This record gives sequence, structure tokens and C-alpha cells, in this order.
Amino acid sequence: MENLEKDYLSSKGDTYTWKRLEDGEAAYSFVLSDGRLKGTVNKELNSNSAVDKFVALGEKISEALSN
Repeated sequence: MENLEKDYLSSKGDTYTWKRLEDGEAAYSFVLSDGRLKGTVNKELNSNSAVDKFVALGEKISEALSN
């Protein structure tokens, strides 16, 4: 969690949302609720480097969950 931007993290009950807005649009959004994680990344609002990091993060999460 230390690498994530904590300024964009909010919670309500058992739902945690990590979202960053750019000009009113979600550059990325991750929601953890009911044991499920859903993430979206807007490739137009993020650099290629950031998109690559999100892809790598998703792969690590998938790998951890499959073990």
C-alpha cells in the first residue's frame, strides 16, 4: 500500500475505493467490495508507463490469488 497514492483512497463501510480524477474523468478506479476487486484504467488519461505498471500490478494480484 505504500506505493499507492493514499490521497485517492476512500472507504465506506466494507467498500474501499481508490480513484483518481483528471478533468472530471476517472484516470483509474479500483473498488474492493464483498471480497471482489474491480479495476479500470483509462489509457487516454495515463502515461504508457503508468498503464504498464497497472498491468504488472494486475498480473501480481492474479498470481497471488491463484496460489
